[in-house]
Amino acid sequence: GVLMEGGSPAGAAFAKELLSQAREISDLRHALGAEAGVRERSVRLESEAAECRLEAASTRRVEREQAELWSEAAAEVRLLRSQVDRLGEARHLRLRHEEAEDVQRLGTAEQGVETRTELRDYQRRATSEIWSLRLELNEARQECRQLSESQSAAEIRSLRLELDEARQECRQLSQIPPRQPQSAEVGRVDWDDPGAVFDAFASLEPGSSEASSSSRDAKRMRPRDFSHLCECLRRHEGRSPMSTVQRQGFGEFAFSAVFGEGVTQVDHARFALLFGPLAVGLEELENWHWRSMNRDGRIHLTAI
Repeated sequence: GVLMEGGSPAGAAFAKELLSQAREISDLRHALGAEAGVRERSVRLESEAAECRLEAASTRRVEREQAELWSEAAAEVRLLRSQVDRLGEARHLRLRHEEAEDVQRLGTAEQGVETRTELRDYQRRATSEIWSLRLELNEARQECRQLSESQSAAEIRSLRLELDEARQECRQLSQIPPRQPQSAEVGRVDWDDPGAVFDAFASLEPGSSEASSSSRDAKRMRPRDFSHLCECLRRHEGRSPMSTVQRQGFGEFAFSAVFGEGVTQVDHARFALLFGPLAVGLEELENWHWRSMNRDGRIHLTAI
């Protein structure tokens, strides 16, 4: 202000200009200071933002870790719960099984008691029945003894006489030798003619004369005749003679097989009717006889 009052106008203008420049410089300084503060504030804010970002990342990481831990914990809890449930079910099943076993043992024990009771009752009944049967048997024996004692001596003698007569008849029949044809006669037999075979091997009825030997009505084919016939037929077929062991009982077996069970003799008509199958199946009859002897146990290695 002094310069402007005492100086020239040029000096005053210069002074004003200096003052304006000084103000501008001051404003610039203030602006620079403010800008520096803004920069410092922005740097501080950026550092704080970085720290916040780091904290946020750390927080997110911690949250993820916590979430993973929670999921693992939840999975373990579910696993433990399932194991506990299975253990509970197993324990429940074991208890039910033990209860069933207890019931079964109890039922078995009761059944055993009932069975023992029934067995004792059965033994008592069986014992009483046995004694009653023994009494009945003794009574039957006494009745038989009384009946046997009551038979008269005449009846016993008559039965003995009948038995002696039957034995004598059997002895006479067994002493009648069968008519065995000569080898030359057998060689001339026409095996295709049942009549010729019957004439060659059949024997006479007991009491018939030799004069009637040519009559077929007086001849009968018997088991001994039939046995000799089978042996000759076997040789006629070109096979070796039957062994002594195999020949035992073969005549009776073959005679019964061809002419029927219980038949002791046949006439010419029946022989001619049934001889045809024999000429074809003689070997089969021999095999059947041999197998029946083996089944009956009548053939031993020592005998063979």
